[in-house]
Amino acid sequence: MENQELQKSQEGNPEKAKQNIRLFLFSTLAFLGVVLVLAGVVGVVRVYASGATDIFSVTVAKVLRLPVAKVNGTPVLFSDYADDLKAIKVMREYDKNNNGPTAGMTDEQLSDQVLWRLANNVLVNEAAKKFSVRHMRKKSYPGLFCKAS
Repeated sequence: MENQELQKSQEGNPEKAKQNIRLFLFSTLAFLGVVLVLAGVVGVVRVYASGATDIFSVTVAKVLRLPVAKVNGTPVLFSDYADDLKAIKVMREYDKNNNGPTAGMTDEQLSDQVLWRLANNVLVNEAAKKFSVRHMRKKSYPGLFCKAS
């Protein structure tokens, strides 16, 4: 008798089942939203407070398009800064092994050099637009560099 009543109560209430499914989906989406917001906050803090250039911080900076500086209102993205800093550190290691010009540079000097280069890129791009200068790739000019016969 009890089994029949229990079975009827489970089968006879489809509204409650739909409500439970909605509540489960809402809870799952809310949890995922909280996790994403926390990951974003942690990433922003790591980028700006500690200047971290690890994969997580750079990925958060790319997704959120976090600027490291602004030059004439144009943002210089942290992800570009981190990529360039990584490349210049590789160059410094090569120079250390071969007594090159950047072998004695400190991390702060490398950072300054990267920021300086990125700022110059923005300024050069603005000047090029102002004076209608374009960079042409792989355009050849026949006869320009030919030997005279």
